[in-house]
Amino acid sequence: MIKRTTKLKMKHNIIILSILVVLGCILFDKKSQIDILNEIINDLGFIIVYIYIPILLLLLWLVMKIKAKKQT
Repeated sequence: MIKRTTKLKMKHNIIILSILVVLGCILFDKKSQIDILNEIINDLGFIIVYIYIPILLLLLWLVMKIKAKKQT
């Protein structure tokens, strides 16, 4: 999936992803830090699924309505 979203070679994607994983292992050494990160990721997931996507759908619907009115 990374190869589809970026125009980088797979070798470069693997290197970047490996560096991110190593940094994550270094930065989060206590269970409490991992729990805080987990809570933040859970909250972001909730916001994206239940707030961002419906708002995006409404905005898309409004834009399509406005474009349809301009054509007629």
